[in-house]
Amino acid sequence: MRAWPIAFALAGCGPDPGPARTYECGGTVDCSVVRADDPGLEVGAGDPYAPSVEPLAPDAELLLESGPQGGYHVYVNLRARGICPTRVRLERRLRLADDPLVQRTQRSQVRLVEGDDGTWVLGRAPQTFVCPPTYSGHVMFGVPLEVDVTLTEDDTCVGEGETPRSASGTARFVARCPQGDAVCLEDDEVGCDAWAGG
Repeated sequence: MRAWPIAFALAGCGPDPGPARTYECGGTVDCSVVRADDPGLEVGAGDPYAPSVEPLAPDAELLLESGPQGGYHVYVNLRARGICPTRVRLERRLRLADDPLVQRTQRSQVRLVEGDDGTWVLGRAPQTFVCPPTYSGHVMFGVPLEVDVTLTEDDTCVGEGETPRSASGTARFVARCPQGDAVCLEDDEVGCDAWAGG
């Protein structure tokens, strides 16, 4: 049981390069060049099969998709600058728009791929979970939602003596149930209708 996390950590970052640490962290990117830009992050609609990021208008709609284990999700991706892409901590926090209460939080470690104009993106958009609602009385479809995204460099993958950089961005959208999907519209256990629990 204890060997698995250690093996996972080594596989994600590669062997320790020793005292003459580089920015590579098992990758081939010269992060001293990447870090010449100020850190920044744009969040937009994503594709689960391609490294694309589409800007979202404030009233944009994203289609909810059902997951294999129940629940519904949307796909969002990001475009980053000035962040070492080889090993990054990704955090997503979903809220009802203009409400500080976080409905869902997802954290993972990712590697970014080269995008356009010196930017870095996720190779494919991950599932960002929306439904079922976490708190009672909250319908999760047809209302404005916001997803706050933060990227933070892994502290083992930056140059010696440097502080890991972080960048954040927010996307606002309205989640829509697929046409005729009664589970999404009416179910509060795996769908997006308001849960009446405590």
